[in-house]
Amino acid sequence: MPNRDYHPYLVLWNGLMDAVVQKLSGTFLIATHDNASCRFALEKGRLTHCTFSRLHGEDALLAFTTIQAGRYSFNQQTYPFRSVAMVAHERAVELLGLPAEPEVKPSAPAGPKPVSGSLFTKEEMEALFGKFYFE
Repeated sequence: MPNRDYHPYLVLWNGLMDAVVQKLSGTFLIATHDNASCRFALEKGRLTHCTFSRLHGEDALLAFTTIQAGRYSFNQQTYPFRSVAMVAHERAVELLGLPAEPEVKPSAPAGPKPVSGSLFTKEEMEALFGKFYFE
């Protein structure tokens, strides 16, 4: 997803959101119009590290939201980050307004299956015709 032109913040945010939603692993790089750099490390769509200029972690996340314009790219290689750049994914999502991961709803237990060739379940058939209908 390389972009050569400078784009407004919303386009940069959408690019980062796409990387998160697609569950990519690697480094999301941003070069701002005023010659600053911002980097995010992603692991399967989860933000793990962030730097912005000389800022790290949550400070860098907040600084990212102040970008006026920039260009971005994504590299599947994960560049090294210092430990101070580590961020909690949930906190990053909250600060940046990114979509949270959808909650996995437990699947409802399957109800009784209809008897082959019928619209009725086994229990309904037994209630209507007794247990002898299929024996």
